[in-house]
Amino acid sequence: MLLRARRRPVVSGREHMIGASGEALEDFDGEGWARVRGETWRVRSHAPVRRGQRLRVAAIDGLVLTVEIDP
Repeated sequence: MLLRARRRPVVSGREHMIGASGEALEDFDGEGWARVRGETWRVRSHAPVRRGQRLRVAAIDGLVLTVEIDP
């Protein structure tokens, strides 16, 4: 049983957030808010983001997610 549990994919924590998709909750240029995996997060983007735009998590810096616009 222990060996099976070790082979399961990660379902929480930092590794689980990278690559997750989300949605911008407001228009922002630089930093703003987005919903990722059902939670509201402070996010940072290099490109301007519009409300409702789909985002993808690229990195985590403390409690701030760095996101990219999801094509």
